[in-house]
Amino acid sequence: MAAAPDVLFHRYFQQLPAYRRAIYRGKPELDAIERPLQDLLRALQANLNEALQNERQDVPEHVAHPPFHMDFIDSDDANALAFTEGNYSFIGITVALIRRIWGICLPLVQAADIGILLGLQLDTEERRTRLHALLFRLQLNFVTTHEYTHHVHGHTGGSSLDSRFASEINSMEENCDMETQVFELDADAYGAYHVLANLYAAERAYAAELLGFDGSAPDREDQKLLACFVLAVGSFLFVRPSTVLTPENIYTLCHPAQATRMDFIMRSAVSWCRINRPALAEWMSPDVFDRIMSTVAAVMPGADGGQGWAAQTRFLQTDAGDAYMKALAVDLDNYIRNL
Repeated sequence: MAAAPDVLFHRYFQQLPAYRRAIYRGKPELDAIERPLQDLLRALQANLNEALQNERQDVPEHVAHPPFHMDFIDSDDANALAFTEGNYSFIGITVALIRRIWGICLPLVQAADIGILLGLQLDTEERRTRLHALLFRLQLNFVTTHEYTHHVHGHTGGSSLDSRFASEINSMEENCDMETQVFELDADAYGAYHVLANLYAAERAYAAELLGFDGSAPDREDQKLLACFVLAVGSFLFVRPSTVLTPENIYTLCHPAQATRMDFIMRSAVSWCRINRPALAEWMSPDVFDRIMSTVAAVMPGADGGQGWAAQTRFLQTDAGDAYMKALAVDLDNYIRNL
């Protein structure tokens, strides 16, 4: 009888070399995690695995891959992993990353500017808790679909340990190339597309209940949901340390800087809106986007009080930055065309 996916998932980590096993210890005991986070994780895992098991099988640009299983990893390293073992495509998210993104939502919901930005009353603990739950859910959905893309677009090729344990969060690598950056931008963009599709379909009723929508102004409610998406994904990117961009390092980064990633994420988001919610594409103007991201950057500790985000944005507007962004766009477009 074939082993269950959660058993194979845990067994995989037990078979790692000692230096890896010391960092990634296998499946955690969720009972040891405090509520309400524990309950939220169980519900999210069930929902995500159901969605992954029901993935479309007729997508031309997807490479062949085994069925999916998403689970959590007992580790103090904030990371997300995509790897194949046995007959499963696994997505693993460490407890440390869960705690990091759970914590990064707190300053958002406690900031007065966020309530004003969203047009939401965040004057009670219950209302702040509800927004916290939605932002966390969107972030975890984004992490999962980012790793999902690494599988279905063939980014996880190779059998070396390092190819399976590329750090999504903690590393500040500068020994990669444009292909690696294109893979990350592709995972961001495709992940964002899936998160939005889910948010305005299966997740909409849940999100509306959390935010207290009454259905009286559906267009405005849609705008608030899109703003929540930008807040959630934008703040998640600042889980990584802010990158100082220079003409010398931009082509050798393994992960593009936050401003670069968010630019390509929004290209994907606006593309989705043009097809599915045209009015939202018009509403999400550069001014609206800048207002949201400036607020995020000012609130997030990892954004250097907004200075890191502003410095990245200024650099990308230089001749060197503009040439880099155009080169990325061409490489990403070529990559997607050849999938």
